[in-house]
Amino acid sequence: DTFYNNLQAVGRTDAPRVHLLVHDICMLIGRFATAASFSSEARGGGRESNMRLLPFLIQMARSLLSVAAGALHSALLSLSPAYAAEAAAAADPQPGGADDLPPSATSPQVP
Repeated sequence: DTFYNNLQAVGRTDAPRVHLLVHDICMLIGRFATAASFSSEARGGGRESNMRLLPFLIQMARSLLSVAAGALHSALLSLSPAYAAEAAAAADPQPGGADDLPPSATSPQVP
């Protein structure tokens, strides 16, 4: 959290944490791939020490994504049963539509 608080102190950051983290990972890999200096902006750290950070950044991104997925799952579970039933009914195919035709009627004929 200190890292993200420092970002707020430096400038306005509207992006979610996972987007910032993915950007950092991309920059890290880009510098490694192009043999660019890791210490020019960060005032320290070599190639090896920065690449050792990569697995932890990926683990943190995975954790942030799983927390976000859990929040979405909780929100979906909190939907009322009536709304869920209505959404399921809307997803069912209408009688007399293309779904009622035999497979040969909807698939293209190959000579």
